[in-house]
Amino acid sequence: MNTKFPGLLIRLERLKRGWSQESLCHGICAVSYLSKIEQGKAEVSGEIPMLLLKRLGIRWKPGDKSSSQLVEDLYDAFFSLDNARASVLLKRFQSNRQKFLSGPNMLDFLLLEQAISPDEKPESAFLCEFVPAMDRRQYGLWLYRNGKFEELLKGWPCAFYFIKAGFADYRGGQYSLALEHLQRGYELAAEDGAVFAMLEARIFLGNCYSDLVQFGQMRRHYEAALRIARAVGDSSAIRNIRYNIASTCLVLGQTKEAYRYFHRLKDPSVLECHKLALCCESLGKREEAFSALQKAAETPCDFPSREQVLMMCAPVRFRLEHPDYLKHAEYGDMLLNCFFRLRAELPRGFALFHRSRVEEWYRANRQYKELCALLNDFPSSTG
Repeated sequence: MNTKFPGLLIRLERLKRGWSQESLCHGICAVSYLSKIEQGKAEVSGEIPMLLLKRLGIRWKPGDKSSSQLVEDLYDAFFSLDNARASVLLKRFQSNRQKFLSGPNMLDFLLLEQAISPDEKPESAFLCEFVPAMDRRQYGLWLYRNGKFEELLKGWPCAFYFIKAGFADYRGGQYSLALEHLQRGYELAAEDGAVFAMLEARIFLGNCYSDLVQFGQMRRHYEAALRIARAVGDSSAIRNIRYNIASTCLVLGQTKEAYRYFHRLKDPSVLECHKLALCCESLGKREEAFSALQKAAETPCDFPSREQVLMMCAPVRFRLEHPDYLKHAEYGDMLLNCFFRLRAELPRGFALFHRSRVEEWYRANRQYKELCALLNDFPSSTG
């Protein structure tokens, strides 16, 4: 255990309670000595740190084997991207949280909890206080929590960090870098036999190629991901992949094939409702399209945001309600605002679903300069 850790823990607990150094150390040690302990500048073994922890109401458990094993299991599940296992292990920790936080594995638990389930906890604001006490693995997790991927990939070149860096690149529209990082992450995951990490890398490689309108490459990665997902029985990943494939069919004009998939879904997500509405619009199923849009408006969502969902659905509803939509400036403003905001705020695949409608609007209004820019930005599909 890092010798600075108990001192930083003492400081954390003291600050959480709003105590002064004088009130904590009265009758135990001098304020100057407590200050050195809290800064990791004094020896923390012996009676004084234990007395300070006791006054803070912390029952220190220096040799808890069950705590150490749980930490190692959590790290293994987290870094192998076995999310279901990580969730089960995290619940085990949270069911007896105070016990597990009262020992030398406290910092590992707090960092892992934030990484797996990033809801704010009372300790979150104080994690930065522990940076001087972190070992190499903990500091890598700290860098990840703060999005420091460039530093991570230099000092911690593992499958997990390459895949997560690739995902961040993808979200930021840096597709060349995303492909490089995801491919390297996949290779490292394959060397380790980390099948869930391999699965996530393949899915996002497919997503990248989809957004780049390279559907041949996209299908290759999605089909490989589908085989892995079936092998490990990951139904959520299977549905995600099938959604992406069906959505691609929609972009390619294979509307009936896309409709067959989206129409059969039970409890569709917001994005699935949106794609069903697009299918129904193209196939002349007007009432079903309205129903899908209503469902999208009512279905909870985390990503994209509620505002973005309503913005995506608005042009579809307008077209359904106004057969002469191309004559309405209001529609053009709505469509272009949606398209360019999605292009700026989300991976470009979200804007891709509106590309043909933007092209239609530019042609109808003879905005050929804007049309050329659009076609350069979103070229036709390639193999």
